[in-house]
Amino acid sequence: MNKSDLQIGNYVNYEQTTHVITELHKDEVFHQWFRSDHDMYQTSYDDISQIEISENELLRFGFEHSKKNVSFNMGGELFDYWEKMYGEPGEFGIRPAFIIWTDKKMTFFSLKGILKTTDKKYNSVHELQQLYKLYTNEELKYEKIM
Repeated sequence: MNKSDLQIGNYVNYEQTTHVITELHKDEVFHQWFRSDHDMYQTSYDDISQIEISENELLRFGFEHSKKNVSFNMGGELFDYWEKMYGEPGEFGIRPAFIIWTDKKMTFFSLKGILKTTDKKYNSVHELQQLYKLYTNEELKYEKIM
């Protein structure tokens, strides 16, 4: 795995278990099983791998799956999306949401009423964690143990 792609707090796969990055060094990475506050591992970057974003992973992070009918030129189309509420309610009593639109060839991120589009396809959990923090200023951590 490329060390420049990682940040402290990212989830990665090590020996078929989910680990969290605790330290990043030039030639090695420190990580621990995400359910433990001890049992530190010190390995090379080649020993860890990314975790693919899946429905199960999104559920673990507390996202909810929904479908929304969106009209384009008199026709309706059903879109899948995943939504996670964060932060405190705003002036109208509505909490902001981080939304991932999963249909079409592009990935859309909708935040605080602003639609962010990207041509890049995000495939791994650590990328999602970094985007979530970038746009919400909050850490994305597992909420549910499955």
